[in-house]
Amino acid sequence: MKYERIIDKGSVWVLAAPLTVWAGHFLLSYWVGAVWCAKGWGPLVDTRIVMVVLTLSALLAVSLLARIARQRYRGVLVVDEAIDDPTENGRTRFMGHVALMLSVLAAVAIVMTFLPTLVFERC
Repeated sequence: MKYERIIDKGSVWVLAAPLTVWAGHFLLSYWVGAVWCAKGWGPLVDTRIVMVVLTLSALLAVSLLARIARQRYRGVLVVDEAIDDPTENGRTRFMGHVALMLSVLAAVAIVMTFLPTLVFERC
């Protein structure tokens, strides 16, 4: 497949992808909320369905990226593990570890972006 070269074969794109998914979720969520309130399309309760769909799809994308990162990491997850092997295998493990941590960070950020939807009922 074509996307394997971009995401999986030693590319640094796997590091940027989870945060890009979060940024897209952030922008779409606040854009939908702003347009919904500005146009007066009804209470914010109706937007919750749209926000849930956006959030679940973003979390799914980040979980797929985390799976790729986990396959690269190939180890027991230790947050403060020192990976100092100067070989190609060590580089791949290091990038997998960093990508996995960035995926976790992006998932937390996506959930935090979704929380105002649960709190506010009116524009």
